Amino acid sequence: MKRKLALVMAFMMAATLVPAVPADAATENSVNKQLTLERNADVKEENGQYLRVEPKNADVDDLKAGQVFELHLNYGEWNFGSVDIKNGSATTLATMTKKTDTVAEVKIADNVTIGKGLASTAKAAATGGVTETKVDKIKVSSGAKFTWTDVAAKLSAGDSVDLKITVNGTETTINVPVDETKKIVIGGVVDALNANANFREKFFAAANGTTATQVDLTNKDNTPVNTFTVEQTFKTTDPAFSSTGVGASAAAPTATEYTRPEISVPYTEISTATLPTAGYTLTVKLEGTEKTITVKSDADADGNGKIDATEFANKITGLPTDWAATPSGNNIKFTYGGAVKTETKPEDYLIKGAFGAADAVAKAQAEELRIPMLYKASELKEEPMKVTIVPRDTTMTEGTYTLSTVNADELKISTDKKYKISRSGSSNEVKFAISEVNNKAMNGQEVQFKLPAGFAWDVDKKDNPDVEKIEVLSEKDGKTYNRILSVTLKKGSETNLDKAYINAKIIPDRDARLGDVDITVLRGDIAPSSLVIAEYVKDGVTVKVDKVLDVIAGKDVERKYEAKVIVDENVANALLDGRYVEFSFVDDAAFLQDGGMLKVKQVDGSAKDALEIDPNSNDDLSGKADAATIKGDGKDVGSFWDMKVAQDADKTKKAKYEITVPFVVNSDFTGDLMLNVKGAGITGDAKNGGVDVKVANVKAPVTIEAAKPLPQVKIGLQNQVGSDITIKETEAGALQDYVPNVSKDYATYALVPEKLGYVTFDSAKVEVTDGNLSVDKDASGRADAKSGSSVYKDGQIKVVVDRVSTKPSTIKVSDVKATLDRTVPYGKLQMKGQFGVVAARHSSKKDVETNTTVKFDYFTTVTPVDETKRITTVFTIGEKNYTEVNGKIKEQKTAEVAPFIQNDRTMLPVRYVANALDAAVSYDPNTRVATFTKNQIVAAINIDKDIMYVNGSPVKLDGKPANVEGRIFLPVANIAQAFGLEHGKTIIWNAEAKTVTILPQNATEAEIKEAKEGKTLENAVTKEETKTEAPAKTETKTETKTETKTETPAK
Repeated sequence: MKRKLALVMAFMMAATLVPAVPADAATENSVNKQLTLERNADVKEENGQYLRVEPKNADVDDLKAGQVFELHLNYGEWNFGSVDIKNGSATTLATMTKKTDTVAEVKIADNVTIGKGLASTAKAAATGGVTETKVDKIKVSSGAKFTWTDVAAKLSAGDSVDLKITVNGTETTINVPVDETKKIVIGGVVDALNANANFREKFFAAANGTTATQVDLTNKDNTPVNTFTVEQTFKTTDPAFSSTGVGASAAAPTATEYTRPEISVPYTEISTATLPTAGYTLTVKLEGTEKTITVKSDADADGNGKIDATEFANKITGLPTDWAATPSGNNIKFTYGGAVKTETKPEDYLIKGAFGAADAVAKAQAEELRIPMLYKASELKEEPMKVTIVPRDTTMTEGTYTLSTVNADELKISTDKKYKISRSGSSNEVKFAISEVNNKAMNGQEVQFKLPAGFAWDVDKKDNPDVEKIEVLSEKDGKTYNRILSVTLKKGSETNLDKAYINAKIIPDRDARLGDVDITVLRGDIAPSSLVIAEYVKDGVTVKVDKVLDVIAGKDVERKYEAKVIVDENVANALLDGRYVEFSFVDDAAFLQDGGMLKVKQVDGSAKDALEIDPNSNDDLSGKADAATIKGDGKDVGSFWDMKVAQDADKTKKAKYEITVPFVVNSDFTGDLMLNVKGAGITGDAKNGGVDVKVANVKAPVTIEAAKPLPQVKIGLQNQVGSDITIKETEAGALQDYVPNVSKDYATYALVPEKLGYVTFDSAKVEVTDGNLSVDKDASGRADAKSGSSVYKDGQIKVVVDRVSTKPSTIKVSDVKATLDRTVPYGKLQMKGQFGVVAARHSSKKDVETNTTVKFDYFTTVTPVDETKRITTVFTIGEKNYTEVNGKIKEQKTAEVAPFIQNDRTMLPVRYVANALDAAVSYDPNTRVATFTKNQIVAAINIDKDIMYVNGSPVKLDGKPANVEGRIFLPVANIAQAFGLEHGKTIIWNAEAKTVTILPQNATEAEIKEAKEGKTLENAVTKEETKTEAPAKTETKTETKTETKTETPAK
C-alpha cells in the first residue's frame, strides 16, 4: 500500500507560512487567515494564497515527473489559462492548466520529483566537497640593513654624529648626540631615525636583536630597495679625534623578500547517483578579492559519477589573477604567483565550499510544491468557497480546503494594529479604515461609531480628507459626553472599490477601564459590528528592570551590582519634554557606588530623543549626559539622581531607554530593594508618587549567634568571660577580602557593643571552623591590635578576611574576655556585628549605621551582690499578708493594701517594693519622683510616667505606676531587675498558688528550685513574734480602687 503525501493549504503573508487544514477537519486547528470574497474580485498571486504539497516523512513515495492531480472549486471560476509553478530561482516544477471554470489540472514537470526521498541523498552529498579554510597571516618584507659600531673614543657632552642615509634616491639626515654614557650607540641611531618625519613616512628602523650591531630598515610600502648608502660626519671639539673604523658601514641592498601564500584545502570527494548539472560552487577570497567559482560534473572524463580532488581542481574556473588550483592527494592546493603588493591579514584568505546552486538542486528534487490559488467569485453565495483535491494516480491525499468566506455587508472597518493609549500619553492617536465590499456602497451616508464608557473621541476635520464630514456627538441625556463619532462619507466610484481612512484621538478619563478598547457600529451597514482598536494602559511609561538581582547587604566590589533599569514609553510622547525624571532608592536603602559609572542608552525612538543625566542633580555626579561618573571621594555618595527629557518635535515613535545603575546596599538592610521613579509623565501609586520598581533581593552577609545561656557579668569588673560567638556566611564569598581604594589585600569586620564605652574587650580568638574562608587568626602583628588576640586597641573584636571563600564558611569567636564600666545599664546588653564594608567609601545622608548587619543579645548585666543580708519575700495576689524569709526563719507581715495584677505585671506599693529589695526609698511630692537606692544603684521613677532612670539611663516600664487606696503601686519586676534580679530566676511567679517570690540576688540553685516548686515557706521555721508594720502613706490623694481579677501569670 502506498503512503500518501499530505496536502497543506497556506497563506503566505510577509514571508510567514500559515498552514490551513481540510474544511471538514473540525477537530484540527482552524485556518488562521482566509480571504474575504468580493464580487468579481480576482484573487491575485500577490495575496500569497497557495496550496502547499509536502511529504510528512522521508519514506513517503514521491510525486514523479509527468504525474497529474486535479483541483476542483465548489463554485466561482479559475482565473487563469495555464500557469508554470516555479521555485524561488525560476525553475519550473509543475504546470497548472484550467480545464473548466471549476476544474484545474496540475502536472509535474520533466526531470522533477516532489518529496524527501532523493533530497536526503542530495543533502548527504553536501557533506563532501570543501570545508571552510582560513590562512595564517602572509608576511611580506622588503628593506635593507647597515652595521653600526658604537662610538666612544674621546667623546664628550656636545659631541654628535650626522648620519646621511639615501634609499632609492631619497636622502635623510639625522643628528645623533652623545648619550649619558658619553657614547653614540645603536639605540640612539634607531631612535633618531624613527623620530625623523621624512624617514618615518616611508621606513621603520629596528636594532637587530641577534647581531646587536645591525640596523634593519623596513620599507613600509614593500617596494624593492634598489640603492642604499650611508655616510657619516662626526662633530667634536677634540681636534685629535679620528672617526676611522667607527660608525656606520652600508651593506648591499637585499633582494625583495616575499613569502608567497600557498593554501592547502582538505577535500572530500562528492559521490551521488544524481549530481546537479549546474555544479558546485566555491567561495574564494584571495588578497581581499572575493569571487564565486564553479565546478561541474557534466564534463567528467572517466564517467565514474564522482567529483574527486583532481576533477574538482581541473574544473575550477574564474580564479583571481595569478592564482592557480592544483590537486594534491586529498587536498586542493591554491598557489599564488604574482607580486604581493600589500601586507595582508588572515581574513583576506578564505575558501568555503557550498552545496550547488539552490535552483539546480530543486531542478532535480523539490521537497514541496506551492500551487498559487488564482480564482475569482463570479457570484456571491452564503457558503464559503472551497477547493477539493482529486489525486488521480498520484500519492496525493484527498481532501477539501476552505479558500474564502463571503462578506454580505456593504462596508467593512479595519485597523492595521492595536494602538496603545494612556492618560499621560500626549498623542493617543488611532487610525482605522472604512472600505467598500461592493461597488457604490459609499453613497454619502452617515455612519456612527461609539466608544466604551470612560473614553472620548477627539478629531479634526483637516486630518480626515477622505470623508465629507466628521464630528463628535453626545447623546441627548448628556451621559455619553464625547463617545460618539459621526462620519459622513463621500460618494464613491461606480467602478472601483473605495476606502476612507479615519484619523482620531481617544482620550481616557479617570473611570476608564484598563485593557482593550473597542468601537461599536451605531449606524451603517458595516462589518464587523465592533472592532478592537486600542489598548488602554495604566501608565504612559513603563519602568522595569531587565533582571532582579540577588545582592549581599554591605558589599562593595567594583561593578558587582549594576541594575539595568528600563524606561519604556507605551505611547509616543508619554515622557514630557523638558521635564525631569527623578530616581531615588526607597528609604535610602542603597547608594550609587563610589567611583562607578551611571549610564543611559537609547534603545528605541527618534534619533533626536534623549533622556539625559543631570550631573547637577547630585553633588557626586560628574561627566556627560549619557555617562556620568560617580566621584570617588569616598563619602556622602547620594541615593538619588535626575534625568532630563528631550523629545523630538516631530516624534511619532515611542522611546525606550536602558539605564545602568551601579549601587551598593546599606549593611543593615534586607528584603526587597526598591527604586522610586517619578516625574515627566511617570505616574503611579507609590507612597512618594511615581512607581517603585524592585531592583534586588537583599540578604545579610552573615548570621550571628551567641552561645546560650548568656553570661551574667557585673558592672565595674574586668576580664569577665563572654560566650562563644558563631558567624556563618549566608553564601560563598559573602565576605570580601579587600575594599576598593581602601585596602587591597584584606577586609576588616568587627564585633562591637551596641553603645561604645560601656564595654571594652580584653581578648578573643577568631578562627574558621568550616569552609575555606581565610582570616587573620592572630591580629597581634597589626599596629592597632592588642598582643596575642583578635582584639584591637579600640576594644573591639576584629575579623580580618584575607582570602574570600568559595563555599559558605563558619567563623568561631572564643576565649572572649571583657571589662564593663560602672555606667552600663542593667539587663541584657546587645552587640553589633559590623559585617559590611560600605561605610569605608560611602556614608548615608540619613542616620543609619552603614556597616552594622545584625544586632544580638550577648551579656546580662547585674549589680554587685550585697552579702550582708539575704531576704526572700513571698507575696500572694489579692492578699495583704506577705512573708519574709531570712535564712530559714519566716516572718509574716501585713500591708495596708494587697498586691494585684495589671497588664500581666504584679503591682506592689512603693514601701513594700523597697523592703523586698532591701533598698532605701525616698519620695519627693514636688517632683512626684520615688527614688530607690542600694549599693551603687539608683533607680528613680516619676509616678506619672512609664520611664525609670537607672543610674541616669532611661528604662521603659511595662506600665505606668497605679494609684490605689491612696498608695502608689509599682511594677515590682521592673524595679527588681534594676537591682540585678532576673525574671524566672530570682523573681518567681507560681501560677497555681498565685504567688510572687523575690529571692536575693545571689540565690542558690536550691533556693531557686524551692521557689519554683512553691516550697520556700514549707522549709522555713515560723518566728514566734509577728509584727505588723504601720502603713506608710504617700502624699497622693486617695482614689477608688478598681478591682482586677486575672489568672494571667505576672512577669
